[in-house]
Amino acid sequence: MAGHSRRHRGDGHRHPERSPAAAPAEDRASPGRRPGGVTPDSPFHPQGALTVKSILTAGAVLLAACALPATAETVRAGDLSIEQAWARATIPSAQTGAVYLTIRNGGAQPDRIVALEAPVAGHATPHETKQDGDVLRMAETGPLSIPAGGALEMKPGGTHIMLMDLKGGLKPGQSFPLTVTFERAGTLAVPVTVGRAGAMGPE
Repeated sequence: MAGHSRRHRGDGHRHPERSPAAAPAEDRASPGRRPGGVTPDSPFHPQGALTVKSILTAGAVLLAACALPATAETVRAGDLSIEQAWARATIPSAQTGAVYLTIRNGGAQPDRIVALEAPVAGHATPHETKQDGDVLRMAETGPLSIPAGGALEMKPGGTHIMLMDLKGGLKPGQSFPLTVTFERAGTLAVPVTVGRAGAMGPE
């Protein structure tokens, strides 16, 4: 009876076995393929993931580079170079604006600015901001000198180029040429980029 009972339980719960050929396609492993459909070149494979990560990283770098704002150019003439020329945005009705830049003199002789011109203004002159008690005052400086082997840095609160009689407000992202004539180096056309109204440097 015990033997008959064991045979009965075995016969009643036996299931047919599937051959490898009869197994569903998604369960069969093929050469170069792992269960679940993951292959070495799949993005979900560790090696594939590294490749995809590298591609995504490279793409992010390129996108970041495209998103960066254009930086001010460096213009050279003889021993002089002018870099980081920028201006602050103004209200539409503004009559004046200011340009800031840095001039470097790599030569053995000093040079100086003798003329300035910009198409966005009636005229342009070098100015300097000075503290007079509790008041900041601006005054025209006359020709600005760039010492031999030195630099002239223009920045907010100090020396700058004043744009007088603006022909329209300066807008963020706008650019315009500033023509600078030097006593020795000659004339340079410098591209000026307009930043935010409260900017403290080129953007």
